[in-house]
Amino acid sequence: MLTAAHRKSSPVAQLKYLPFRIFCFINPHPDDEEVEAQVDSLTSANRFMSGFFFGAVIATAIMVLFCVGAEFSPLMARLHAFEQVIATAVISLLIADTRPVLYKTVWSKRRSSFILDEDLSATLRGRTFGIPAGVMAGILVQNVLMN
Repeated sequence: MLTAAHRKSSPVAQLKYLPFRIFCFINPHPDDEEVEAQVDSLTSANRFMSGFFFGAVIATAIMVLFCVGAEFSPLMARLHAFEQVIATAVISLLIADTRPVLYKTVWSKRRSSFILDEDLSATLRGRTFGIPAGVMAGILVQNVLMN
């Protein structure tokens, strides 16, 4: 047990004895070696937003290709609007989400050690949520191109 003289030695030492020490970021095991990790809290958010915009751009481009391709291909001309939306979503999912899913599962050993699982999940979520936004933007662009 430490004496009162030890408790008054430093402000950090005083925090160890407060009842709310659970909320302080102090190592509860002082003999353990401290390892400091530099983690950017915005990395996952940046990856989510970049994935969102990437998925939206891919889906918009595919919707525009369906619109333009309908003038040249009879197969695309026969697709109704709902079928174009479904085909766009499926093709966009295949294009945008294939690589992150493979890096998360099969290619986990080939992935860079600097890419965290949380960042990869944020990228995957962003791309997946960006595809419906891209489909909506693609419908607006198709409306402009066809009129």
